[in-house]
Amino acid sequence: MSNRPRMNARARALKSMILREAARTTMKTHEPAIFKAADVARELNVSEMTIARMVKRGTLPKPIKLGVRLTGWPREQILKWINDAFETANGKSD
Repeated sequence: MSNRPRMNARARALKSMILREAARTTMKTHEPAIFKAADVARELNVSEMTIARMVKRGTLPKPIKLGVRLTGWPREQILKWINDAFETANGKSD
């Protein structure tokens, strides 16, 4: 048995997203440059309301305004946030 602590549900979800992203990147499929709230919610397996609460609390970066009724996050910003959150959840730091 390993002495490593078990990953919590959030860490597992983040790890899963990172692995899916790596697989998609390897397959060279088209990825949007901007993630909308629904995209981020789907990837984190949470509701869009949870995404809004995370932004309000400051745990997720604020989206940028793309138009009158459209906001989103640059793809790289979200992927970096996910990676940082995963490392923090697992006790790793730079």
